[in-house]
Amino acid sequence: MLNTFHRLGRVKSSLIFGVAAIILSGFPELVNGAQKYISYLGTFIIPLSAVIVVDYLAIKKAALTDNDLIAITSSSFHINKNALSAIILGACFFILIPKNLSPGFLSFLLTSGFYFAMFHFIKTKKAPR
Repeated sequence: MLNTFHRLGRVKSSLIFGVAAIILSGFPELVNGAQKYISYLGTFIIPLSAVIVVDYLAIKKAALTDNDLIAITSSSFHINKNALSAIILGACFFILIPKNLSPGFLSFLLTSGFYFAMFHFIKTKKAPR
């Protein structure tokens, strides 16, 4: 919350979370039911992590250019369609892989490989100079 609302500050952010936690503790069935929804959100966290790791380490070679930093800090926004499709496919992997085969690890590997391959396929396809 602090990273989203910079003007909020640490103290106000802590107070808001503390009040929210106290209020939610009065509704244990809501908190227990939230576990299911949090696990659904987790389905996307592993593929998202895979895309972030591959994009930074393999594609950007662990270095950000000035243009990357300007794009991050400016209000410009574009959707990385390759990353989005890899995340969606990785979430499908995570859902379809049986629990006894470690779906998190396999989903991470498959998503990483898919995103890396897609990046290189599209890069070579666009640049026949």
